[in-house]
Amino acid sequence: MNLRHIKAKHAKRSNSSSGGYRLGFNKFVDMSPKEFKRVYLHQLPAPTTTNPATTASRSGYVKQDSCTPPASVDWRQKGAVTSVKDQQRCGSCWAFGSIRAIELIQAIETGELISLSEQEPVDCDSVSHGCLGGSPKSAFEWVIRNGGINKEEEYPYVALDDSCKANTCCSRDSIYVNHAVLIVGYGSKDGDDYWIVKNSWGENWGINGYFHVKRNTDFPNGVCAINTMACYPTI
Repeated sequence: MNLRHIKAKHAKRSNSSSGGYRLGFNKFVDMSPKEFKRVYLHQLPAPTTTNPATTASRSGYVKQDSCTPPASVDWRQKGAVTSVKDQQRCGSCWAFGSIRAIELIQAIETGELISLSEQEPVDCDSVSHGCLGGSPKSAFEWVIRNGGINKEEEYPYVALDDSCKANTCCSRDSIYVNHAVLIVGYGSKDGDDYWIVKNSWGENWGINGYFHVKRNTDFPNGVCAINTMACYPTI
């Protein structure tokens, strides 16, 4: 089925001058859409807050004064992004996205790029559900409560739910969001603005593990709901 879809897309592309996306063969080609969704895509819990001071106006965005942003940004070129990882057959994208964001802000603030453990929140964040999905926001909060997180080499990834080995471990909107990723920059090409997005499905997926998502569109939640449930760590 996937082979027929790829051939049909290429035939349509060769007979058209329009752009769009390209398809190719990778390790997922023998999986049905239903199987892929079951393994890799799990609905992420909506974020909650009890503090009105930390919540933007429900009627719209809160405008803040800021500097004029540069035309493009790519933190990979500034040595602040670790290599592309592979979550394998475990629905742990929420851990990969959040831990990559912590690595990024750590590198920006300190100049030191350290690969951190995704397995630790998978095992220890009891608010989330390990390989069955979880919340990046919850992962951030777990790291804060835990007082930090181990390096990748100290707590390696095993792509399954395991017992928590951390020194201390803590108890536990209407848009359907089923995957978490990390935005590492943005740019523009031929008049189209896009986000540079790091995935967690290995380097042989997409553009060496990355993909571009169109930004500055008329969609309130962005293309593929990329504007939904955004969160980030601070130091």
